Order: sequence, then structure tokens, then C-alpha cells
Amino acid sequence: MENFKKNDSHVLLMSFPMLGHINPCLHFAKRLVNLGVQVTYCTSLSDGYDGNYKESFDEYHLFYNSVKIYGSEFVFNMVSEHTKKNYGFTRIIYTTLMAWVGSVAKSINVPSTFFWI
Repeated sequence: MENFKKNDSHVLLMSFPMLGHINPCLHFAKRLVNLGVQVTYCTSLSDGYDGNYKESFDEYHLFYNSVKIYGSEFVFNMVSEHTKKNYGFTRIIYTTLMAWVGSVAKSINVPSTFFWI
């Protein structure tokens, strides 16, 4: 990762809402904060199912598409709001199962990094 100057960087860290994703991201976020990077950590995006996902193999494709649609809208809105407040993100970092975040970041011209956990 490139060198960050203190107080010049604001990272949006996105993870899939599972324990195996959340814990590594929290540890990574702490390390970034210790380097002087501002971190906004986000997980548990609305997936459009609101607790009704039955975890069946047949329903997974629909579930993931719903996460992608609602999550993409959320990321776009979050970045827009922070930019309006002159506190935009200098980078978006995302974990596995969140590859669509990289596409959203590219579409709004924010550099992104895939964080392999």
C-alpha cells in the first residue's frame, strides 16, 4: 500500500458481514489508524432480505445480487455525502465476496484496494 500522510487520508473499509471478515478488518483498521489514517468501517449492509434469507443454495444467487444492488447504492450514497462535506474518501478497501465494491469505486473515480483476508 502506498505511503499515507497523517490526516490526509480517509479510507472506507468495507467487509462482508461475517465474523471471519469482520475481525481481520477491525485489526487492519486499527493498524491504519495507528498510521494516522482516518478509517470509516462499514459492514452489515442491507441486503434487501432483512433477515428472510433461508441460506439455501438455490437462493444464494438471488441473495448475492440483492446485496450487490443495495450495497452499491449504499456505497455510492456514502461517498457522495462525505464528498459534499469536503471529507471525501481517498481510497475504498473491500474484502472477499465484495468485489462489486471495486466496480462502484471505479465508477465514481475513487481508488480501491482488495483486502485478502
